[in-house]
Amino acid sequence: MCIRDRDRYDVESRNTDDPICAISAQEGLLVVGRSKGSVHKYNLPVVSLESKVFLNCTPQLMGLNCNSTRLSVVDVNGILTFWEFTAQGFTQLNFEKRDVWEMKWADDDPLQFCLLYTSPSPRDS
Repeated sequence: MCIRDRDRYDVESRNTDDPICAISAQEGLLVVGRSKGSVHKYNLPVVSLESKVFLNCTPQLMGLNCNSTRLSVVDVNGILTFWEFTAQGFTQLNFEKRDVWEMKWADDDPLQFCLLYTSPSPRDS
């Protein structure tokens, strides 16, 4: 059965205590974040699980860079972290930024990104 055949595909309804809370996709790759902190990396179009990692947080936003070698994760507390895909799965990079509410990768350079964060006002410091 082909998942793209809507007439023959039947969705099984079931309850879960770990719902999907964030997703990101590129050509040939799907990354799914769950509310208990697990992130699953799938190969497309066959949707086979390649690897998974546990983040110790609930992802809110996830993004893949233009060549699908890195994943950005903004959790529900506004903490931005980066993960690199390796042969063993995921490796966390040495970067963390707090109070982030949006992040986008560049379309043409896999190392460049833009982020929006809340900075303290002058009277708060």
